[in-house]
Amino acid sequence: MKIKYDCKKIPLGFSGLAFINTLYFRGTKERVTTEQLNHEMIHIAQQKKLLVIFFFLLYFGMWGLNLLWCPLSAYKNIPFELEAKANEDRMLYKPTAFSWTNYLFRSYKHL
Repeated sequence: MKIKYDCKKIPLGFSGLAFINTLYFRGTKERVTTEQLNHEMIHIAQQKKLLVIFFFLLYFGMWGLNLLWCPLSAYKNIPFELEAKANEDRMLYKPTAFSWTNYLFRSYKHL
C-alpha cells in the first residue's frame, strides 16, 4: 500500500482519501494521526471487500441520496463513513463485505 502526504488535490474539508491501494493525506506525515490513517485503511478494506467498483457505486449513490434527504450532513451520513469513524480507534478492526450495512439506517434516525 502506498501512502502519499501533503497532497494539495484533496478537496477542502477533507483530511484524507483512500483510492484502491493508495492513501492520500492533506497534511504532512507528522500531522496525520493514527486514527486518520486507520480510518482511511478501513476504506481500503471496504473497497477490497466490495471489489472497488461496487464500493464506489454504493458510496456515491448513498452520498447522492443523502444530498436529497439531509444535505448538510450528506457526507457524514454515508454508512461507509459511519463505519470507518466508529472504528478508527480500533487498530485491528477489519470490516467484512457487509459490515457497513450495520450503519445503513443509523444515518437516518433523525428523519
